[in-house]
Amino acid sequence: MAYEFLKRCNKKNLKAKGDYGVRVARPGFDANYCADNQLIFNSGWPILQLCAVIDFDKATETYTRFLLPDGTWVDELPAEYEDVGPAWSTDQYDKVGVNKNHCRKFVSAETYINTNTYDEATGVTYKRMRHYLGYTPFFLPADDVTGTTSNKVLLFNVEIETDVDYPYTEEALPLINAPNDYGMKSSSIFGPRVPGLSTGQFSKLVQAVKTQKTAKYTEETSGTKMPYWSPLSDAPREDPSKSPLLPFEAFGFAIEGFSSQGGEPTFDEKDDGYFTPVFARSIADGGSNLAYVYSLQGQAIQYFKKSSLVILRSPLVSPEYEEIDI
Repeated sequence: MAYEFLKRCNKKNLKAKGDYGVRVARPGFDANYCADNQLIFNSGWPILQLCAVIDFDKATETYTRFLLPDGTWVDELPAEYEDVGPAWSTDQYDKVGVNKNHCRKFVSAETYINTNTYDEATGVTYKRMRHYLGYTPFFLPADDVTGTTSNKVLLFNVEIETDVDYPYTEEALPLINAPNDYGMKSSSIFGPRVPGLSTGQFSKLVQAVKTQKTAKYTEETSGTKMPYWSPLSDAPREDPSKSPLLPFEAFGFAIEGFSSQGGEPTFDEKDDGYFTPVFARSIADGGSNLAYVYSLQGQAIQYFKKSSLVILRSPLVSPEYEEIDI
């Protein structure tokens, strides 16, 4: 069964496995020779690590940028513009953006009228906090994780503008009855209740970060390059209802020029631009049987200036217990 989408998938940018670092094997295995899924720790694994938490309740910097009728963003409006009220509700748009220097939260938008020409301008106000990572990180609003309202943003160690495929593709193996006194553990700055490096804690792995740099498909109407990813190199031969994507999670990010709803601006280009979440989904939860994922929503593709697709998978070390439906 052939799938046309496989021709659209980004070119691979495979990272080689390193020949140095720390490897800890499961009990009874030799770390020098065993497969990756027979380890409980490998310093070469691209695991998802939380590296910063931005709390906008503590933000002290607020700034406003103005969009003129000719599409130019400025720091100050000419004197002939008059504020006539809110431009749109903040609830309608993505509220958080992150770039290589800052985390930004959308606060409000006001409409301004030129009293001479009656042209409209828009003022967009943000809170902004520096994160000091030096790259654009994978990030999640905390309320996406906790399910409760929060002004915090979680930043992780994955750079979403660097295109890469990782070579760790083995199926995870369950770890049954591992001894408690086996492996490594270090202390952390948070005290004894929170461990530092621990071979008993298993984080999700990054399978790939795909960007427009390796994209092969260009959307015809807008000319926008679309990142596609698939775990397959050719068409699957098994039952298509059993998606090859089930072990993976896809997170899409984009720099937006204008929103798809009414052409209202949601982004300015100051400070190298900002990425906002486009979607985050578990393929298993979505019920999709398609063997690919893409980072741009078709109905708004013409508004995305840059996009990135991050693929996560379960760790090579499974939890001690497995739940099986029979």
